[in-house]
Amino acid sequence: MGAATELASAPPAPRTDTRRARIGIFPARERSARGRLLAALEEAYPVSFEGHDRWAELDGLLAIGPDAPTDAPAGMPCLHAVGEELGNTLSKQLSDTSGNTLSEQLSNSSGNALSEQRPSGDVHAEVTLTAHPALASPLRGAHLTDRYCGPLPARALAPGQLTLASVGGAPAWVAEGPNHAHELLAAAPAELAEGESLRERLAPGRCLALLALVRFLQSLSAAQPSWALPPHAAFVLDDPNLHWPTYGHLRYEQLALHAREHGYHVAIAMAPLDGWFAHRGVVRLFREHAGQLSLCIHGNDHLGPELGRIGSDMQGLALARQALARAGAFQRRTGVPFERVMVPPHEQLSEPAARGLRAGGFAAVCVSRPYPWIAPRSPLPAAALGAGPPERGALAGWGARELVAGGLPLLLRTGFDAPREDLVLRAFLGQPLILYGHHDLLADGLDVLAEATAAIDALGAVRWCSLAAIARAGGAPSPVPAAVLHGDRVSRRPRPRALLRRLASEARDRARVG
Repeated sequence: MGAATELASAPPAPRTDTRRARIGIFPARERSARGRLLAALEEAYPVSFEGHDRWAELDGLLAIGPDAPTDAPAGMPCLHAVGEELGNTLSKQLSDTSGNTLSEQLSNSSGNALSEQRPSGDVHAEVTLTAHPALASPLRGAHLTDRYCGPLPARALAPGQLTLASVGGAPAWVAEGPNHAHELLAAAPAELAEGESLRERLAPGRCLALLALVRFLQSLSAAQPSWALPPHAAFVLDDPNLHWPTYGHLRYEQLALHAREHGYHVAIAMAPLDGWFAHRGVVRLFREHAGQLSLCIHGNDHLGPELGRIGSDMQGLALARQALARAGAFQRRTGVPFERVMVPPHEQLSEPAARGLRAGGFAAVCVSRPYPWIAPRSPLPAAALGAGPPERGALAGWGARELVAGGLPLLLRTGFDAPREDLVLRAFLGQPLILYGHHDLLADGLDVLAEATAAIDALGAVRWCSLAAIARAGGAPSPVPAAVLHGDRVSRRPRPRALLRRLASEARDRARVG
């Protein structure tokens, strides 16, 4: 069934008081059955989950299972998840076409129960979200995938409902009643496994159950939703330098003009070792197109995954100081700012290296995992997005940014080849939208950047800017001491082996074109 002909207005604005919104749980046993999941959500948002017997003290209701309380006040915000995710204990709601009641459809043990099924590793059902203002702006009209959540049973559907999301073309999340305050969802998010993070449940292939619950909590809490502020975005190209107007498939003048035309920003992640020379014309381009082009720091010598090999804080500090010294010399010589954001080569970063970067005065680090030195608990791609230290619990990779090594902002990025739907989820979490690649990304021209820009711009009023500007938007460390920036007592002289390897790498990249 589709949405009503005339869509209702958005739900009431979030509460403006500072107390926690109190969410009743029905049945009460679900409070302990999903203890880790609900505890993580209480830590992430100003809400508390509790019993449902005193309606006047509650701000909303979360009902899980085929039944919902019949004595709840009319108009009370309610999210009713009628079943479970596939692969956990989901009922027959996808396969039962009989005339049973909704409760019977969801609990009848006859036939083949979906609790015996497992989600297919190859089939990802398409999730289509409505463009209604009831949803967060990054979600409106979005297309996601989910192999753990099916559509609602037919008996749960009725005329006049507003479809918020469909799975495989059938409604899976609907709203009804005054102001559409009562929502029906096909599946409740299952309990978190030991060591599992929330981010693993909000990723391509598994997202709708937690997405609907988080959106419900945000609508009731006093906190500003993470997606309310315009997202920041940037592209990053690793490895190029400014020695010549081209680098492999990259042509700086074409890139600058194309970026201005389409409104995006590209950060060139350059090894400080390459700062010994810069082409005058390229320097002029960077000065004249500061809104489209910027430089950030890509390692130091770029000797493989050098930041992943750092074993002590002193080694990390030494690398940070030398990298900043070389960057400072380049900036003074060319007038092109070399931003104090580290992009670790090969996505490798040890914890001592991160502490060294913070002590050395870096404003941020930009990498694809929130804690690169911590191995994911499973080989699934989503596990890498949420692997973190015990003190972060289930919230690693969940916020707009991570603070690592005692306070160093970590900006999460993802490859151009990652599923585009992940950008929707990052925008919903308030995370920056940073895509990275190398010069060979442009082998077939700049259309790949234009297409990615259009996909990102569709998520809201995006602010394209440099990585340093993104870091400042979330609060950056104090300015670097002048002694570090100017390289006092820090050698900038390259080691012959490091310089030869960089020259050989550059020659290889240039030779690939043709």
